[in-house]
Amino acid sequence: MLTEEAVKRAAAGKTRSDTTQRTIEEITARVEENVRTFQQIVASTNQQQLGIEQVMGALQNIRQASQQTAAGTRQVESASANLTELAQSLMVLAERYRH
Repeated sequence: MLTEEAVKRAAAGKTRSDTTQRTIEEITARVEENVRTFQQIVASTNQQQLGIEQVMGALQNIRQASQQTAAGTRQVESASANLTELAQSLMVLAERYRH
């Protein structure tokens, strides 16, 4: 009778031990999966940061190009005003020689 009780307790202990082992294996598998997911998130975040840096660089280039365009437009405006002034002077001179 004692032997049967000891065998039953040993079997119950083995069952609990097996259950515990399966639970630990499941937890380990989920932790490993979470680590892989975290690594993917880190990699994605790094890629996003690189993308943002590239966008910022492009925006700076656009700003510089806009400033250069504005400066060029001011130069064209100044040259146009000078040409208009010269044209008016030439017209005055041409009128003098016509008479």
